[in-house]
Amino acid sequence: MTVPHAMAGTEVEVEGFSADIAARNPMDGSIGLIENQLETTDHIHLGQIMTYLARLKAQSVFWIAPSFRKPHLSAIR
Repeated sequence: MTVPHAMAGTEVEVEGFSADIAARNPMDGSIGLIENQLETTDHIHLGQIMTYLARLKAQSVFWIAPSFRKPHLSAIR
């Protein structure tokens, strides 16, 4: 599936939230997400990531944070 150009970029609007970065893989057109968080992971960011994955039909996510809570790592896996 090719993702429209509007879904790639920075601060991409998704259901009232903004994905930090949505990037298109030039090999297959899939979307990958990058979410930055300055503090330990939290439920708010986890929920936003799940929303971005579902609405953008993303194939991968890179959640960058200084530390991760175990339940959040479990959910992403």
